[in-house]
Amino acid sequence: MENLETKSEKTLSHLYDLAYRAYTGTNFSPEKRAQSVVNDYSQELDEDIQTLTNKGCDQEFIDKYKGLYISHLTAWLHAKSNCISSMITGPSKFPVRRAEKANRTEENRGKEFFAFREKAFKSVERYQNKKEIAEAGGELEVAK
Repeated sequence: MENLETKSEKTLSHLYDLAYRAYTGTNFSPEKRAQSVVNDYSQELDEDIQTLTNKGCDQEFIDKYKGLYISHLTAWLHAKSNCISSMITGPSKFPVRRAEKANRTEENRGKEFFAFREKAFKSVERYQNKKEIAEAGGELEVAK
């Protein structure tokens, strides 16, 4: 975690321990993978915030988006921390059904996280379209 130096890498640095636990049962080097996750998703969040700022979103919406982004990412990493791989843990007495259930849960949390981002940006687009129509004088003026 000592390599967290740039602003974008610090955005989610508090999630390093959670990311480490998330990859302990599925990766040979969870510390590298955790660092990568923190860096990648911090950069993505910073880019999303910059995009929302450029699109004219108010600070309240951006703060709400950031909170929900972290909440969804945290839920996904929590679910991922229950996943195990027989290659990492060893095949002897491997709990197959438990692992399958944990993998399904993790996959669902991942889908929810990506759906959240998509839904948020679609709502921003709808808001901008409504704003442009209102500035143009209404739907009738736009249709002319």
